[in-house]
Amino acid sequence: MPIKVFTKENQANGNFNNGQILEKKPIGFPQDGGQLSPYSNLFYWAHAWAPGNDSTIGLHPHRGFEICSFVLKGEIEHYDTLLEKWITLKKGDVQIIKAGKGISHSEKLKSDSEIFQIWFDPNIQESLYIDASYNDFKSEEFKLDKNNGVEIKTIFK
Repeated sequence: MPIKVFTKENQANGNFNNGQILEKKPIGFPQDGGQLSPYSNLFYWAHAWAPGNDSTIGLHPHRGFEICSFVLKGEIEHYDTLLEKWITLKKGDVQIIKAGKGISHSEKLKSDSEIFQIWFDPNIQESLYIDASYNDFKSEEFKLDKNNGVEIKTIFK
């Protein structure tokens, strides 16, 4: 199978709060204008950052799909209707939300922080009938290997 490279110029752009949070989306929504469509059960893939200020994406709902968030730089804060409290995630931490029957959440990107998110449809016909769940995994919980000056973090248990 040939490999096709989608440069940043061919990816969708997004923003929240009048540009306080910016996004580059290799796989975005149809209205975002990117050239790459959803693939298999992966329907959203984005790199987001807050250039120079804290910014909060207000409480909003999700249902049926799963969100994997990876903190690449800095820290974020997360609130959801399941735990009903704000939780801080730092560089290297991972967050998994299984939206199930439904969950609402809010996230704050701290100044100069970056995250990477992927959204999956695990099986919408089943996931809509299970309870929502939320899990955090701290960076130090994952195996870190170094090989020829390259660090490789294995993110699964």
